[in-house]
Amino acid sequence: MDTELIQNLVLGLAAFGMALGFILILFIFYLKLKWLKKVEDILDDGETFFSMSFFFAGQGILHYASIFMNTWHAKRFGLDIKRHAVPRAVQRLFILAFVICMTGCLTLFLPYAILKIYPQ
Repeated sequence: MDTELIQNLVLGLAAFGMALGFILILFIFYLKLKWLKKVEDILDDGETFFSMSFFFAGQGILHYASIFMNTWHAKRFGLDIKRHAVPRAVQRLFILAFVICMTGCLTLFLPYAILKIYPQ
């Protein structure tokens, strides 16, 4: 393949991944300030472990998103019935944060794989 094309592809993917990371940070702040405490009240009976700091909020949002996306995860944590008490719009926001995080991680590590396949 053309080296200039590969370089542009790598830089474009890395820039897109960094932009998604920045968007994710802002989205985590929004979810932490507006919805995380309410979701913790519903699902964890008021235990506020994930809303203590920004770092824990990121983990909590991904944790709750996996519960909202997958029935098996919800049953595993004993939250199968409780998760239906969270409004659908809020569940979708948590799932969107999960999708942004996974897409950002993929686009940040994909350039490394491209450079391993097509060395310069």
